[in-house]
Amino acid sequence: MTRSLKFHILTRLILIITIILLVLSTSMVLIIGNILQFSLESRSKDDMQLLSYYIRDAQEDAVQASKVLSIDENVQAFLTRQQSPSISQEITAVRSIMTSIEKRVLLEDYVQSFCIVSNAHRGYWNPSPNNNDFLDWFEENALSGTSIFDFRGFTDDYTFPVTINNSRPVQLVSYVCPVNVLSNSNKTVVGKLIINLNFDQLTTNLKNQPTIFSQFAILNGDKELLYLSGGEEDAFLKDVKSMKETSDIINHNYYISQYLPSTGWYLVSTANVNQSYHFLQFSYILLGILVTVLIILTIIIYLYPLLNKITSQIQGLSNAIDDVRLGNLDTSIQLNGSSELVNISGGFNQMTVSIKEHIRQSLEEQALSQQLSFELLVAKINPHFIYNTLNSIIYLARKNQCDNIIHMTSAFIYLLQDSIHLGHSPLYARCENEAEVIRQYIIIQKYRYADRFQFQLDFQSEIKDYYIPRNILQPLIENSLIHGICTDEKPGNISLTMHRLDSCMEIVIRDDGIGMDQSYADKLLLSPDETESDKRARVRPIGINNIAERLQHLFPHTHTFTIQSQIGKGTIITIHIPLIRNPDTDTEKSKAPSPYL
Repeated sequence: MTRSLKFHILTRLILIITIILLVLSTSMVLIIGNILQFSLESRSKDDMQLLSYYIRDAQEDAVQASKVLSIDENVQAFLTRQQSPSISQEITAVRSIMTSIEKRVLLEDYVQSFCIVSNAHRGYWNPSPNNNDFLDWFEENALSGTSIFDFRGFTDDYTFPVTINNSRPVQLVSYVCPVNVLSNSNKTVVGKLIINLNFDQLTTNLKNQPTIFSQFAILNGDKELLYLSGGEEDAFLKDVKSMKETSDIINHNYYISQYLPSTGWYLVSTANVNQSYHFLQFSYILLGILVTVLIILTIIIYLYPLLNKITSQIQGLSNAIDDVRLGNLDTSIQLNGSSELVNISGGFNQMTVSIKEHIRQSLEEQALSQQLSFELLVAKINPHFIYNTLNSIIYLARKNQCDNIIHMTSAFIYLLQDSIHLGHSPLYARCENEAEVIRQYIIIQKYRYADRFQFQLDFQSEIKDYYIPRNILQPLIENSLIHGICTDEKPGNISLTMHRLDSCMEIVIRDDGIGMDQSYADKLLLSPDETESDKRARVRPIGINNIAERLQHLFPHTHTFTIQSQIGKGTIITIHIPLIRNPDTDTEKSKAPSPYL
């Protein structure tokens, strides 16, 4: 069953509107989701920087504190002093240096304590400076048996047991650095410093930072977990090990990792990606569907009367098209209503008129093209030229000038061959061939008009394979010779220049003959210039006006053909035409306007 045009338009309109709305809705969801996800990633990176800066600050404080202590003159003097002979004096000296250091060194709340170690392996821990137990415990537990003198940098976290100063075990991380004394440009290690950071206090401060992370963790250089703010450790480590880059989405969680080179730790944080899509609730989706249906109904109700009016007139247009298809080019229609319909009817009527005009012009151009081809085919060697050439050959034979006879006969044969051979294109010839025709023509005329003229050909080899209209050069050269040079008593010069100029070819024919009035030269392009003397002298009876008409036919509005002349000074003929590489395919180039018009 064939449906009406109205039905097809209406159903497709509904389908298109539905698809557009669905695509827009989906695109909006994706765009908003991507924007929110991008916002989540950007916020995560900013918050990660905040946490990493906080840890770096703590590390820098420990490093700076160690630097201050390592260059402190009292500390250096204390480590290089001789031990007091009296125990009470030793205890007093140790307590004095510890008190002095604590007063002058500002320590943050996460710096738990410090310890000064002498080269004699004697440790002075500020909570209990006269007890060496901390150093022994530190080497055994924090350094896993490594000597304090073989270690430098940050340790992994470790649990410090309950002491008289600690009511409960505390997690610590220590920084170890040497104490150096400069003497005579020599650096001498006189001891070690241990700065103990309260790892529990550090992580508590991290948790109190205002971030969007649901979890964060600190891992050592071997990716072993040092601290996890919450959740299952095994599941967290599994997700972290599956990360392909420093940031990745795994199991609907956004993971971001940052390496802390000063400690060799990795700070890893997670944020829930699903919070970016909280707006995709069922109520919102249902509301979107209702709005879509309402928009479709509103559009249909509004467009239906207009659609009905348009389809009825389109049917009339369809009937008119059928008439044109059957050959009735006198068909016309009249559509009413909107300006678009009026334009359609006007355009259709104009189209039928244009088609008829185009058919008429095509027939005329075809006839003109056939006429031009016919002129080229029938424009054989003028009998007078043949007569004069043969007389010249007989004259040379009587003079026994065999070489000249050969040259002149060869040139004459070449012209005869060119007159009967049109190649694959009746209207065009290769530039190289046309230039050779001129050379052979000049050879013949040199014997007829000896010492009357000099000829110069400036031919650019780059254009040898391009094409120009056939037989436009020889008539112009002949006009310069017969009417410009030979009518004057003194000898003259003729030159032919053929060059490529940008996207055009430039042809210039110049002579220094008797010249003519410029107004008469302009008339030559507008009216036939066949005279009785021209007919007797020409190789082919094609005049300047004929050449102008051929150029206009082949290159409408894309060529120039000018004649500049002055009485007593000579004539310059200039032609600009488009470059034609292949006359069968490149003639469309002639439609591009010439830059030399």
